[in-house]
Amino acid sequence: MQIQERLENLKNVETIKTLLKNHFPASQNINIEIKKEYMDERSYSLVAIYAIDDTKVVGVANSDGRKKTDYEASNLIYKHIKSQPQFHIPQPIHYDDENKIYFREYIPGNSLHNLIKAADTKVTEILDCVQNFLLWEQKLSYIPNTLTKGILTSNFKTNMQLINNPEFREMCGIILKALDRAYATTTEYVFVHGDVNPNNIFTNSSCDITLIDLELAHWGCKEEDFANLNAHLTYSIENYENHAIEIPKGFDKTKVQLFTTYYALLIASHVLVWGDKSQGDRIIENIRKNLYT
Repeated sequence: MQIQERLENLKNVETIKTLLKNHFPASQNINIEIKKEYMDERSYSLVAIYAIDDTKVVGVANSDGRKKTDYEASNLIYKHIKSQPQFHIPQPIHYDDENKIYFREYIPGNSLHNLIKAADTKVTEILDCVQNFLLWEQKLSYIPNTLTKGILTSNFKTNMQLINNPEFREMCGIILKALDRAYATTTEYVFVHGDVNPNNIFTNSSCDITLIDLELAHWGCKEEDFANLNAHLTYSIENYENHAIEIPKGFDKTKVQLFTTYYALLIASHVLVWGDKSQGDRIIENIRKNLYT
């Protein structure tokens, strides 16, 4: 199915009613209004926000079916997270495999990205709450182990092949081999969100935390999500200056550096492939400085 057809399906109210008929039993009688539609360039996904009677629902479609993992991971932890009033993920509603559309609860509030840009005084407190959320998620080792084990590197490897920069490719090759060694010595796997960045963290006036976009969720090392967020705070072209999430005591410092470097290279690869090459080169230079100083 072509991207234009997916977009038309997201905009077709009758199609949406049909896809949601099991969640809203009276779907043929409800009122559906499209409030917003756009392309999310960070995830290469089409997004629509619907008002369904008094409920807001988000529909997300992409070409490779990654949102199916988002739906499955959300289903795994949603019922457990309801016992934690300060932590939230969007309620999963439905995933349509044919159209590759994921429907979930709409999340109000403000993103960490926007709060940092606005120099909000609560950013440090919010990062502390995010730390507690990530540590709580790691206790979910008892939920069904149906997700992939190990970090998902397919997009990273694809981008690496598209970039004509020998130094960058060499750094990527070294990091990928180091990841294999890290996993070979890992005996305890925890739930990993996989895409903890300031655009995927939402909060409200009470500092309740909501994490969205679980499409890269997997079982992995406890250091991963913390390193991922700090990589975005340190290396992103958004310039999130002077902010970092505290690494908990007992974490392996070598693995923290390894995963931080991996996610920094992933950020650089996205910028080099889809953005401004000079900005990507600056990220690589910063990675080199932090690796060898």
